[in-house]
Amino acid sequence: MKSVIIVIQLQAIKHKGDLGLIFTSVLDLITPDEEDETSEPTDRAYWVKRATKETVEIADQLLIYINEFAPGFSLNYTKNYIGLAQNDIVKNFVGFDPKKSITIVSAKLIKSEEVDEIINNSDLDQLAYSNKGKRYRFRLKQADLISNKDTIIDLMKIAYEEYTGTKVSGDYKEE
Repeated sequence: MKSVIIVIQLQAIKHKGDLGLIFTSVLDLITPDEEDETSEPTDRAYWVKRATKETVEIADQLLIYINEFAPGFSLNYTKNYIGLAQNDIVKNFVGFDPKKSITIVSAKLIKSEEVDEIINNSDLDQLAYSNKGKRYRFRLKQADLISNKDTIIDLMKIAYEEYTGTKVSGDYKEE
């Protein structure tokens, strides 16, 4: 579903006893739904063939981290990316785009100094912030799941909290 926002300014002008109306379009915005309902569904095999088993496994591991602080999520395989679903409802606060040697991870977060500082104090391979999708993006390799684990989990928690409005309680603890 798309969002359509149209703002029209109306100005009334009186000239020699006559009334004239001027309509000005101030904002005309059509945004695609963040969940991209038109994205064609696929499966894991499609992504392993398109990328590699190893880069798809990065999404698997991140899903394990997510389910530690927000249980019930599964991977949602689409043609353009791997998203998230909870109880068959799409909730893409984090998305994954596996490639041949890396996986691009995008976290839906409003750009902030707090998040910038978290990323800058890590050695994550950050890509440009996506103003259009309001997403921080970075490249991950398998080694990052160990060396940047806490930072990645923190970013996913913040994205979850912003997306759902629900505060994550407690700290992530590996069992």
